[in-house]
Amino acid sequence: MVQIDFSRSLLIASPKVAKDTFFHRSLVYMDRYSKNGALGFIVNKPTDTKVIELLKTVGITKGKNYQTLCNLPVYIGGPVNQTSLYILYLSDADNQLIKVSSSEKLLKDLCAGTGPEKFLIMLGCSMWGAEQIELEYKNNSWIYLECVADIVFDDRAENRALLAAKHLGFDLNTLIVS
Repeated sequence: MVQIDFSRSLLIASPKVAKDTFFHRSLVYMDRYSKNGALGFIVNKPTDTKVIELLKTVGITKGKNYQTLCNLPVYIGGPVNQTSLYILYLSDADNQLIKVSSSEKLLKDLCAGTGPEKFLIMLGCSMWGAEQIELEYKNNSWIYLECVADIVFDDRAENRALLAAKHLGFDLNTLIVS
């Protein structure tokens, strides 16, 4: 069996993932992966909560981009640590590398208009124990692809998983997994 390094990749939840599970129709950015487990973030599930609610809790009330930021949705990054703030952003300095931060300073920079241009603000993350993601992948629960930042930060969150599948050459809506 070919060993895959899931770090900095994308995983599309296959149709095999039941509708009643947290990951149904999810696209996950996998940030870290090792023999001890994995850390990822769902990037296509915005909530009804707006960023203004998070800004209020940390006392940020102004900035050049404050009003724009206030109206953006907060994403649900996963079922773990759902009260923890995470910011996924595209690093200009590292040639299209997606980075993750929990920094309040980055949130202030985003409000001030001095932060990165492409970002997602989320609560929660997704974690897998040792060998768990490998087993799920082997059981056809996930479809792997190398990370494409343009898909992660596409303006239409609901289309991100479909775009990822299209990037691999298939239509997620017609895929049948046995």
